[in-house]
Amino acid sequence: MRGFITLFISSICYTQLWAQAAYVSPVPTNVNKLAKIYVDVSQPDCNCPNLQDASQEDPLYIWTWSPSEPVVGNGMWDSSNEDMRMQQDADNPNLWYMEVIITDFYGVDDATAYENGLSYLAKKKDGLSGGSNETENKSNDFNVDLIAPPCEDKVCPHPQVITDEDYFTLYYDIAQESNSNFNPDSLINTGMSPLVDGDVLIHVKGITDLGNVLQNASQSNVWAQVDNEYSLIWDEDQQVFYYTFIPRNLLFVADDETIVELQITFIKNTDPSGLLPNSWRTDRETYYLGCN
Repeated sequence: MRGFITLFISSICYTQLWAQAAYVSPVPTNVNKLAKIYVDVSQPDCNCPNLQDASQEDPLYIWTWSPSEPVVGNGMWDSSNEDMRMQQDADNPNLWYMEVIITDFYGVDDATAYENGLSYLAKKKDGLSGGSNETENKSNDFNVDLIAPPCEDKVCPHPQVITDEDYFTLYYDIAQESNSNFNPDSLINTGMSPLVDGDVLIHVKGITDLGNVLQNASQSNVWAQVDNEYSLIWDEDQQVFYYTFIPRNLLFVADDETIVELQITFIKNTDPSGLLPNSWRTDRETYYLGCN
């Protein structure tokens, strides 16, 4: 299961977000589409005794400063901008949110949004003064990371710039696969079932700065690995396969070498003996590691 630990940790972190006072929905978050920025005043980490009586008549406002100040401005501490007014959730009066397109709301690009995340607090129209949550109408300061979703290409790397020591996730949208032996619509049209968990494996070939070639197994032998750790996971919600690994660990690179190029091929979990290559493997995808 090497390489998947980070995915499990991430899943736990996503679950914990829903029990905290501040979070963004959905997760992962496309910063170019509508998302909701939440504050739950009932949660202990809100530390907001003076916000407990907030209502439609005495609403909450978001006050935010990262990844940038909002385009419309926060207003004044004693008189928040009405454009920063939050909505009260219809089913939970303790839950307040703003629905925005993050890049438009903050006037930043995608990279800046994901790099900085969101920093904000909730307050009443007049935040009052006094320097503490007991004397001011405000919550604690919140810092929320933004998790990027899979992109819209057939294969999407995340992050896009890595070294061979970084966690690297590949999202594989098999519905965009041109190989009819992998494409789910093509398989269904021929009376076969789409590929699911355990059906798709990954072949990884690394080229080092010394010109050496390393691989996790030969392409024709990936399927035969014991307790196959090269199996992609099927994400039912996103409708994509994914695989996470640290290139250096997966390919056992010598201390004096660095991987500069990765060549990725997806393999069917089947014995390829006697089969045409196109029936059990996809075309190769290439990724260059480092800053260039």
